[in-house]
Amino acid sequence: MKKVVWGILLFLICLCAYYLYKPLKQIVNIYTGNYSLCLQPFDDLPPGQAMRIYNKIKMDIPDLRIASSLPLPANAWIKTRGRYKADTIIYWLRQRSADTILYIGITSKDISTTKGKVADWGIMGLGFQPGNGCVVSTFRLNKTKEDEQLYKLCLHELGHNMGLPHCPQKYCYMRDAEGGNHKDDENGFCQSCAKVLEHRGLHFVPVDK
Repeated sequence: MKKVVWGILLFLICLCAYYLYKPLKQIVNIYTGNYSLCLQPFDDLPPGQAMRIYNKIKMDIPDLRIASSLPLPANAWIKTRGRYKADTIIYWLRQRSADTILYIGITSKDISTTKGKVADWGIMGLGFQPGNGCVVSTFRLNKTKEDEQLYKLCLHELGHNMGLPHCPQKYCYMRDAEGGNHKDDENGFCQSCAKVLEHRGLHFVPVDK
């Protein structure tokens, strides 16, 4: 019996390591096959903001593309709270997209997800871990530093899509928001997170503070 238990544990450890260090194309292949990254702005964004964020992220990810603006899906609207369901937006992007595209959706509207017993938890962004899509919102960002914080938020949710969990380092882009906005404290991906992204084809200079 002990040998069976240890065998199962060893299998699970190997499986976790396999998914943690798979190259980007392979991890996205869980859902999509060959991939490309695409910024998907929604038409509630102020003019020019999507292109500014696109140009900034493209410096890190040269193959990034940008799509034409679209209206948010009507079925994601939560009338009682005046919010959009982030999960529904991501599923909608998957359904309308080619199998080869990983979308980063951007909106200015308030978004939410289910967290524990709270069915409508307000969030800045959501990215499945791993997954082939994420969505971010400027609604809870600092308006005087919105573009910089939005850039960091996009990379955070993309990191989740690449399989990264939240990071304990307070300066890392993968820090858990824990219900607040700590984007001003984040300076880049830490050594550990940058190493995982490197294995998946995304190259970031790591920071240590």
